[in-house]
Amino acid sequence: ESELITKYLEMSLQPECEGAIDQIINEAIVSERHESPVKLNLDKLKKYSDEFKDIVKSEFDNVLDLLNFSHQGYKIFKKWYIMGRLYYHIMVDQEHPEEGIQELRYVDPRRIRKIKEVRK
Repeated sequence: ESELITKYLEMSLQPECEGAIDQIINEAIVSERHESPVKLNLDKLKKYSDEFKDIVKSEFDNVLDLLNFSHQGYKIFKKWYIMGRLYYHIMVDQEHPEEGIQELRYVDPRRIRKIKEVRK
C-alpha cells in the first residue's frame, strides 16, 4: 500500500494528471464566503432525538473548525483524492474527556499499516 500511495503521489505531479485532478477537485469542492463547503444531513435519522442530532452537528462543526476546513478543504480533499485514504490522530484530554476532541493531527497514510489480530 505504501508503494502504491507513493506511486499515486508521483503520478499526480505529472502536468496532465495535475490538471485533471485540479478540475475534479474544483467541481467537488465549492466554496462560498458565508457557507461551509460541507454540511451534515441527519434528516433520515428519525428514531433519534433532536437533542442527539444537535450534539452530533455540534461535534461535526467542531471537527471542521479543527481541520480549518473552510480554508484547507481543497488541500484536504486533494490529499484524499490522490492517496485514496486520509488518517488523523484524534487528540482527547484523558483527564477531561467530556471536553471532546482537542486536536486532529494528520498522519501520513504511508506510515499506517493494517494489523489483523486473529483470536483462537
